[in-house]
Amino acid sequence: MGRGVTATKRAFLQARDAHVQKLEAQQAILINRINDLQNEVCGLAKGNKSDDVSISETSKVVTRCQLLDWCSNEDIIVGEGEFCSAERTYKIGRIPLKNAAVVIVNFVSKEDAPVWRPTATIFSLGNAMGTKIPWPSNKIIVDNAVNSPTENHTAGSSAPPDRILIFDWNVEDLIVAEGHLISSDPKELLANNIPLGPNAALVKVDKIFHKDAYLWRPTSEMILMGDALHELIPWPIQRIGYSNPSTLSPKESSPASASCSMAKTTKSNDQRKRLLLDCNGSGEIVAEGRICSTNPEDKVHFVPLGPDASKVWVQVLKIGSAKVWRPNSEVHFVGDALGTTVAWPNDRLRFM
Repeated sequence: MGRGVTATKRAFLQARDAHVQKLEAQQAILINRINDLQNEVCGLAKGNKSDDVSISETSKVVTRCQLLDWCSNEDIIVGEGEFCSAERTYKIGRIPLKNAAVVIVNFVSKEDAPVWRPTATIFSLGNAMGTKIPWPSNKIIVDNAVNSPTENHTAGSSAPPDRILIFDWNVEDLIVAEGHLISSDPKELLANNIPLGPNAALVKVDKIFHKDAYLWRPTSEMILMGDALHELIPWPIQRIGYSNPSTLSPKESSPASASCSMAKTTKSNDQRKRLLLDCNGSGEIVAEGRICSTNPEDKVHFVPLGPDASKVWVQVLKIGSAKVWRPNSEVHFVGDALGTTVAWPNDRLRFM
C-alpha cells in the first residue's frame, strides 16, 4: 500500500464509502417498512379490541337479586345486588361457596344486618356495599323479570346496568338527571387531577331532567347540568338514588343510607314494585313505582304524608294524563311525577 496517500489506498477508501452509503440506504428503506407494518398491526389490534368490547357490552346480561335476612325465619329483604355465580368451586377468600352464591351488594335497606361470612373489614351489610360477598342460596330471590320491557326499557341493550337517579344537591326531592355510577373510590382522580374525596361518587350523566341545575363541582367547561350530558361528574353520594336498586354495579361506599330515605324511612323492608291505581276509582293502572316510606311524619313536597298513605317513587308511566292524589304547584298529573316521589293512598296500591 505504501506510506501516505497512494493510488491503491484511495481506490479502496472510495469503494468502502460507496458500500457504506448503499447499506445506509437499505437500512432506511427497511426502517420505513417496519414502521408501516407496526402502524398496521396497531390499527388492527385496536379494531379487534373495540369489536370485542362492543360485543361483550351488548351481550352482557345483569341478573338482579334480593338478599333476605339469613338470621330470620321471615322473608325480610335487607339488601339488593347483582347475582354473580353459584358455582360450588367459586372461592371468596380461598373458601369455596358450597351451598351459597356470590353477589355484589348494590343497595342496603338494613345496614346493621350481619353478613353470612364476616371478615376483618366486612361484618355487616352496610360495610359490604360494592363488594362481592357470599350469601346462602336459599336466602336469595333472583329477579326473573330482568328483561321485562315494562320494568326496564333498556334491558338487553348496551346501556349501563347501574342506573341511578341524581338528586339536586341543594333542593330536596328534585331529580335533575339520570345516569350510572362509575366509582366511589375517594382516591379516584377527576379530569382536573383532583381526587374525588370522601362521601362523593363519580357518575356519568345519561339523561337530563333539569338542565339549569347547578353542578356540585363546576369547572370552566361545565357549570350547569345541561353541560354535563354524557360526561363524568362528581356528585355527593347522599344525593344519589336508585332508579332500580337491583340493577346497580359494584360500588365502594354506602350511598343507600341517605338516598331517597329508602333505608331510613321504610317501615316494612318490602321493596317490591307496586301498581298505582287511579285515585278516582276507575281501576285503571296509571303508573308503577316503589314505596320509599309509610311514615306519616315524612314529607312529600314539604307536606306531611299522613295516615293510610305511602311515599311512592314513580318509575314507569301508564297513563300520564291521570291526576295525582295530592297535586301541587309542580306536579298536577302522573306524567309530571316521573322520576320523583308522590303521596298515594294505600288502598290504591297493588303488588305487581
